[in-house]
Amino acid sequence: MDATATTPVVRHERRVAARRSRIRFGAPGLVLCGLGLLLLGAWGGIVPFVGPKFGFGPVGAPAWQWTNANVVLNVVPGVAAVLAGLAVMGSASWRALRGLAAFGSLLAVGAGAWFVLGELVYPVFYGTAPVWGGTAGNGALAQFVTRLGYGMGVGLALCLLGGMALALIAARRAEALITRESMVAEDVAAPPATV
Repeated sequence: MDATATTPVVRHERRVAARRSRIRFGAPGLVLCGLGLLLLGAWGGIVPFVGPKFGFGPVGAPAWQWTNANVVLNVVPGVAAVLAGLAVMGSASWRALRGLAAFGSLLAVGAGAWFVLGELVYPVFYGTAPVWGGTAGNGALAQFVTRLGYGMGVGLALCLLGGMALALIAARRAEALITRESMVAEDVAAPPATV
């Protein structure tokens, strides 16, 4: 066995290379997931206020109307998704926020679920269904597109991105654990270097 293969210098170089690969693994994916969560959350939170300006939304809905339904069904989950996106993006580069990333991912999944199911759950808490009315443009396709843009599509995409971020975080932690265990095993198995 070659004595240089087990010297402390070689082991240190292997550790540095393993750390670099661990840092690169998942960081771009987490940034992209976080950016997607941030943008989707911003869109989902503001769409009931700006959508009617360009004919996207319920017929006759005024722009910038602050109703309880708009706040509960769009603004609250939109803000939650924006915060989740910031947590996931921050965890990609700042070590102190890594524990917050899993919470941010779960928060994004919860916000997405609320975008999808909120319209059905709203009457349970408030007694009346949110006023939806007809959509701008008649027909099933116009209603489908409006519902996707207002809640269902945004919510499904948030759930998908939150799940992807959670998977990247889990893979990143598993890789770090495997790398750490292999370095410990290498240190234990390596005979002391002779000078």
